[in-house]
Amino acid sequence: MNTERLSDLDRIRIRDGDDACRKALADAARKSRRNAAALLNAQTLTFPCFYVLLPQITSLRLTPLLNRRDTVALAVVQRISEPVPARKDSLLWKNPMAHPVLFWMVKTGSAEDGLDEDYEQIMEICISVLVHTYGEKRALPYAVGMIFERAQKGHNIHDLIWAAFRTRDPQILKLIAEHICSENREESELACRLLHMEPSGGDRQKKYEDFLSELEENSPFLSFTGESLQYSSEPVVCKVDRERKYLVRENGASAEPVGETEGKCLECFRSLCEEDRKCLSDYSCRLHQKDAAVWKEWIKSPMEHQIETAKTKREGSK
Repeated sequence: MNTERLSDLDRIRIRDGDDACRKALADAARKSRRNAAALLNAQTLTFPCFYVLLPQITSLRLTPLLNRRDTVALAVVQRISEPVPARKDSLLWKNPMAHPVLFWMVKTGSAEDGLDEDYEQIMEICISVLVHTYGEKRALPYAVGMIFERAQKGHNIHDLIWAAFRTRDPQILKLIAEHICSENREESELACRLLHMEPSGGDRQKKYEDFLSELEENSPFLSFTGESLQYSSEPVVCKVDRERKYLVRENGASAEPVGETEGKCLECFRSLCEEDRKCLSDYSCRLHQKDAAVWKEWIKSPMEHQIETAKTKREGSK
């Protein structure tokens, strides 16, 4: 860690520990409460350092001297620590400073997730609010990092996973997939489990690359299920909407047919077995990407011809 870019209080904490950091703040407050507050208000202060100093901030009566960042952070911690924790629609989140402060808390605090149970809950709610209230995608890498760190420590990961997958953003799948290649077997197996993949051995790098290739093709047609480890030991977090892929309706567009031709195609498509639906939808999407004009003619052909073409092309590519 580059301590040159850290606050004075952070450097003391890293070098000498939490108690020394608390003593340094108390010593500064005895000389000047304003100077003590300035140490807390430092731009480079991290949230973990702020968190361990919370009792001293109150006892030394420094609260009125805190800057806006620290004032909001204190309010967030107090609100989350109440018997009924803050919900993601709390009035607190309407404060214009809440968004950047929550991100500061996660960005500087995720690496020390696990300080205590209250701290873990604070991180979970910060992630949830950042993602679901503010649509803050920059929080996703920190969420995924904490999931795997907690798993290694044997701590609860269900709430973090639930918050992460509720984004319904394919980026979360990419971030989790990066852990498939981990040399840590348990970490790799957890990644596979979350992505509903077989955690068996083999070439992990190839498994990762194959997953990314499939994800790139299927991202526009993904449908997130809402499942997580809270509900199943092997959650299916998302599925490929085969009907949308067959009709090449990307990014949430409805699979409702346009015109009689598409209506008949979709009716026949729904009657197929799962294997044929997969084969046909994969081919349809690739053909559309290659030549939309040819696809428009192909989609009008009888279903038997469509299936035959798709299977022939699939066999030829093996």
